[in-house]
This record gives sequence, structure tokens and C-alpha cells, in this order.
Amino acid sequence: MTKDNKVILVVRRFQVGSMKADYRVEKWATSLDEASRYQVSLETLNDDTENTSYHLFNGFGVMYEVKEPSKDKDDRISV
Repeated sequence: MTKDNKVILVVRRFQVGSMKADYRVEKWATSLDEASRYQVSLETLNDDTENTSYHLFNGFGVMYEVKEPSKDKDDRISV
């Protein structure tokens, strides 16, 4: 897979209690930035945060974790 045809999947994971998890592709994107925006939007609109979550995967099944920047004073970078 070349850089020009990279696809990142936004996958919805739904699980209630000890039942088997259900996975569904909600969106796809051609850049990590675009996929991250989709993920954040879907999580923001998600009413069922206890049972539903969204994850990013590339074409090889590798999961991306998008972390929001920390706002702690200790994490500042001094120049």
C-alpha cells in the first residue's frame, strides 16, 4: 500500500456487559488528521459512552490512538 492510497478506518465497537463485542466501520479517511476528526465527532455525538467506543485502524489492522494534548503545567516545554 503506497502513501497515495492510504485508508484509515473509524471503527465503532459496541459491547454490553459480557456479550461478544460488535464491530462496524463507521467512516473511512485518507489521512490520520481527517480520521481523527471523524472519531472526535462521533465520540462527541455518542449518547451511549458506556457501551460504545470508536477506534482508528489502518489497512494492516494497526490501531491508532489519538491523544488530546495535556494541559498540565508540568508538561510545558521551556526554551
